[in-house]
Amino acid sequence: MTALSCIAYAAWIFLAAFLFRGCLPPFVGKNDSGRAMRPVRDIGVACLAAGAFFFVPPGSLPPFLNYPWGGLVFLGCLALSALLARERASAVPLLLAGCVALVFFWYARQRGMPGSAANLGTFTGMPVWGIAPARHICGFLLLAAGFLAAARALFDGCRSSHAATLRCFAVCALFVALFAPWNTAPYVRWPDSLVAGCDFMLFWGKVFGVAAVLLLLPPVQAGGRRLSFFCCTVGSALIIIPAG
Repeated sequence: MTALSCIAYAAWIFLAAFLFRGCLPPFVGKNDSGRAMRPVRDIGVACLAAGAFFFVPPGSLPPFLNYPWGGLVFLGCLALSALLARERASAVPLLLAGCVALVFFWYARQRGMPGSAANLGTFTGMPVWGIAPARHICGFLLLAAGFLAAARALFDGCRSSHAATLRCFAVCALFVALFAPWNTAPYVRWPDSLVAGCDFMLFWGKVFGVAAVLLLLPPVQAGGRRLSFFCCTVGSALIIIPAG
């Protein structure tokens, strides 16, 4: 990865988040008018949240920072971004999203999927839907439901800062990488550059699509949080605990 491509991708991430924030309905994620502005800290936290995207495969391309434990670094970037921003409302949704990702990493290791178990690019090369038995598919569907319910809570504060918007967007990208990693590459015989470009745009289209679905969901109340915990707990049990 060259410095120019790194800068270009970072600019694309900020532009996509800016467009996403501008398209939000006025009743979603209202700004926190009482929040003291600290420009240096806010810029640093936003850059940290944007850095998480470099560990997510954009379509059929590998992650820009393609390290064996990149998925764990992704989760660490989001958690540290929320911690430094002191946004306590993000703690539970990010914790649930992290637990879901850890279940995927464990499953990749147990099933011997090619690639590093903690690299999000592993699930692009071999989606879990194609290798999981029916019991595990039910578990992954419950994890998807719990993940979306938890992610919806992040949108309640997505206008409080640029970093909050980027975290919402990053969680949507994580959902795509884990639950909807399909690309056009296995099905077409176009030039590699054209396929990579199409899959790149398809990836970001799916990210925007997941964000749009989350915006259509009602705000998460106490019952919704309990449902999210229930779905994640039962889904994880179906996947991890052996049958019989």
